[in-house]
Amino acid sequence: MEIDNFWAAIASYRWVLFGLVVIWVLRQGFSLLLVSFANLCNRIKSTTFEFIGMKFGADASSSLGSEGINDEKFNVFLKAFQSPVITTEEKTIRNQLAEAKCSDGQAITVLISQLANRNVLTLLCLIDRSIYEEQIKLLLHLNTNNKTCTGDELQQFYTLWYEKSIKFKEAISAIDDKASSYANSTYEQFLGFLVTHGLISQNISGYSITPLGKDYLSFIVRVGRQLPQNKVDESILKNDNG
Repeated sequence: MEIDNFWAAIASYRWVLFGLVVIWVLRQGFSLLLVSFANLCNRIKSTTFEFIGMKFGADASSSLGSEGINDEKFNVFLKAFQSPVITTEEKTIRNQLAEAKCSDGQAITVLISQLANRNVLTLLCLIDRSIYEEQIKLLLHLNTNNKTCTGDELQQFYTLWYEKSIKFKEAISAIDDKASSYANSTYEQFLGFLVTHGLISQNISGYSITPLGKDYLSFIVRVGRQLPQNKVDESILKNDNG
């Protein structure tokens, strides 16, 4: 009975024993493989390359820690593919900071503020390329009333946009086979554009204009355009009210 248990134990570990035998037989080959892999890692680790007088790779960290990269080489590397227009703008900013005699901390504060302003301005320009006039009227309505409005109240602006889109599609249908693609946006998509871009916010009570939405209305005035007349056709209101 004990003999049977012994052979049963041997059978359960047969693959482990087989692996140990294979490793023992091929131990010299495995040793050579590990040595080759270690040599390859060492070669990769010690590899360096040079670009416009600066070293990158294993030696780069040591040189950076000891003597560092001088400003001239760093500027050449940074501006290798930079537009000359940006370079000119950089010089203007540097001169303005120098004339104002700003400290390093003050200069950083000024530049962070300017970066934030430029980022918001870029966002407003992108929004302005895609927004509809009726969506701007919706923002004006929320801003003027300064309260949360329900979706039913705001649907009048979608109705105005949709009717205009239908007329536009009919006008070009004779010359444009793709005219059927116009005026296909739903009311949810009409409002979704404003919500997604942060111009209005939605809560359980309805929709309200955000600070970004107010900034966009100011942006329209600052660029010299007139805000659309925020008037809704009374017939549309009557239809909405039944």
